[in-house]
Amino acid sequence: MIPPFLLVRLMATVAAVGFSAELSLVLSRPALANKQLPFKKITISEQKADQHNPSKVLNEHGLPAEELSYLIDQRKPAEARKLLANTPKHAGDEEERKLWLAACLCREQRYEESLAQFETIKSLQKAPTAVLLMAGSAYAEDQQYAKAIAISNGILAKENNSRAYDLRAGCYASSGNLVKASHDYEIASTLDSATETRFLLKAAMMLNKADKADKALGLIERAIKSPNGKRSANVFLAQGDCYKKLSRWQDAANSLTEALKLSKSYRENAENGGNFLLPICYKERAICYQKLGNKALAQADLDALDKYSRGIANEMGAN
Repeated sequence: MIPPFLLVRLMATVAAVGFSAELSLVLSRPALANKQLPFKKITISEQKADQHNPSKVLNEHGLPAEELSYLIDQRKPAEARKLLANTPKHAGDEEERKLWLAACLCREQRYEESLAQFETIKSLQKAPTAVLLMAGSAYAEDQQYAKAIAISNGILAKENNSRAYDLRAGCYASSGNLVKASHDYEIASTLDSATETRFLLKAAMMLNKADKADKALGLIERAIKSPNGKRSANVFLAQGDCYKKLSRWQDAANSLTEALKLSKSYRENAENGGNFLLPICYKERAICYQKLGNKALAQADLDALDKYSRGIANEMGAN
């Protein structure tokens, strides 16, 4: 059985367009600050390709917390493990090493092992933000939403962090508090223009599910005006769903027509799940046309859906 928290995330994949958490720890040992970490020498061409200059800063325990945060953020747990293994050990760094290893386990989706590790750590609340986010995610995947929310609250008491809002919103949604979830997603949308569309769409979906489609439409309008909003089939599909809730069938059909146009484009198919959305759009628009009494257009969409479905089945059979 899929955990409710994972179901919420799957439901939100139509809005998925990241995770961004940076951590700066002040050095308390000047001697450690001058030490060089065992980083591979990076060529100019590699730097241009990656656009990331590995941080060599060590924290008070002699660990490269900034770089570890980056690697966890970028879903590179294997590289984080390697960096930890290559960093000389210092007295008093054992607890923090356990934190980073637990974070790696979570990134590897080894949630039970990750939780077992986090449960042994008494000073979890003092962990770096990147680690706390992994701990919260592990608890959420285990459906321990209260603990995950408490961890998110601890992060947000210190900083505005879109990932913490995202985590807490997912927990609220899985616990049935859709309005609170929407509020957190909306706040997250204001923190980074690159993820504005995605979070506004999530916020709207929560309100629509809570039977507040009229308010959800306001968020959808903002999403359309946000970066890439007009090029996202997901936005117009969600808009159509809101109109359906309000029995505004012609408006819903118009929105779904826009979603269909975008879903058919190569770029949308490759990057935003257009092929996945296409049959949904045909099916939902057919319903709208049926409600409007236009049986011919409804049947045309159902025929297109059937042709598309048979094409996929034949393609799968050929493989």
